[in-house]
Amino acid sequence: MNQPVDSSLLENTALTTELTAEECAILAGIAHLRELESGDILFSEGEEDDRLFVIVSGRLAVTRSVGRDRWDTLKLLDPGDMAGESAFIEGGPHSVTLRAVGATTVVGLGRESFEALLDQHPRMVYRVMRSIIHHLREIMHQMNEQHVQMTQYINQAGYGSSYR
Repeated sequence: MNQPVDSSLLENTALTTELTAEECAILAGIAHLRELESGDILFSEGEEDDRLFVIVSGRLAVTRSVGRDRWDTLKLLDPGDMAGESAFIEGGPHSVTLRAVGATTVVGLGRESFEALLDQHPRMVYRVMRSIIHHLREIMHQMNEQHVQMTQYINQAGYGSSYR
């Protein structure tokens, strides 16, 4: 169920790091609150959506299907984290499924409502987009670090190819 959002829920999140309290209130005016029970799906792999979510409380498991109704958990998202950034920016299907781990509350923003703020609040929109891009870069950095660690592990264990 979607409910109106108290602007204090958006303050101090990855989305609003560059925003004032007044700008958070403007953003809250176009946002909706959604409460999930443990196991509820926020969005599914392959589903098309243009909403961005910020976790207010609880956790979300980022999962991918491995077939036969089985899922691998890739990461756990905590309060303050964002989800759905790529779909929000460019549209298209989600590459993962997000499931609530315990009772979880998220704030959702639709792309169309957000874009409507451009004329009156262009600097705020710019700062929100900067925060989203910064968050995506952090995710890429973490993935690169994990790749390096996995490669080192494989090479040290003797499973890597050797070129002579």
